[in-house]
Amino acid sequence: MKKLLSCVVILCLSAMFVLPDLTFARPPIPPPPPPPVPGPPPPPLVPPPPPPLVPPPIVVPPPPGVVIVPPAVVVGGRISITASVLNVRSGPGMNYPVIGYVYMGSVLALHGNAPGWLYVLLPDGGFGWVSALFTVPVP
Repeated sequence: MKKLLSCVVILCLSAMFVLPDLTFARPPIPPPPPPPVPGPPPPPLVPPPPPPLVPPPIVVPPPPGVVIVPPAVVVGGRISITASVLNVRSGPGMNYPVIGYVYMGSVLALHGNAPGWLYVLLPDGGFGWVSALFTVPVP
């Protein structure tokens, strides 16, 4: 037994001197990949072409004796109020003073208009302006 033990010790010691580069740890780490080979450079940024120029319309004056008449403002008809209470103003805009009120469901005769405003005959016989946003036409 003593001989066997001494043989094992000698064998291990000789293996350490004969195979000094032998390691029993993890496998070796592979080398890093080579750097990428540069390809062609990207194309330069070119701005998109400008839109094509459109010539301005040519305005030709009417021949003598021809009169151009603007379209007529539609007046007449009736509207119904959709707001619970709607201010009646002295002119077509929020900067004009409130001169009265009309209530939801009131049907008023239409006598004129301006952008976003309607000129109506009020129930008391007077006239005033109401916002078109809070009205619907009555058939």
